[in-house]
Amino acid sequence: MTAFGEMLRQLREERGISLSALALSIHYDKAYVSRIERGLQPPSEEVARLCDATFDARGDLVAAAHLDIAARRDSRPWQTTDLLRRVQASDAAPCTLDALEATVNRLCCEYPYRDANQLVTDAQDWLRHIAQLLRKPVGLRQHRELLTSAGWLALLIGCLEYDLGLRTSAHATQAAGKYSEVL
Repeated sequence: MTAFGEMLRQLREERGISLSALALSIHYDKAYVSRIERGLQPPSEEVARLCDATFDARGDLVAAAHLDIAARRDSRPWQTTDLLRRVQASDAAPCTLDALEATVNRLCCEYPYRDANQLVTDAQDWLRHIAQLLRKPVGLRQHRELLTSAGWLALLIGCLEYDLGLRTSAHATQAAGKYSEVL
């Protein structure tokens, strides 16, 4: 039972007023008043004021209604922490992200001397791997790191395609990177 419901029932019974008579005096349905009294439904501000005036409770019933509202809000303190835990949760472990960043750096450093066709293939494979990781739950920090790595790979692939004379592919890669916010 709620503080408001308990106090309302106590005042009603002390004064010998039936539930039907109370409902009639405040112009609300008896079933609604019963649910409020049993704590199954919170009272509206208007009902709290009407009941307070009916029993001349000097604001005690209104205060009890406010206490019930505060208690209901505080009955779920875990909600925010649970949401934050979900935001921070990730299928991408820190070691995975570190290894991915090192791999992207290595691939970019191999640009001047490695076979362009093979480097494009490797970079595209890693880009696919990042896309798979982004389909899983990742935290905000991990998401940012994955997008950064994807952006570097897209830039590398675009440069390699341009060097290979694949101008259409290079422009498509540039456009895809620009419009998908990868870069």
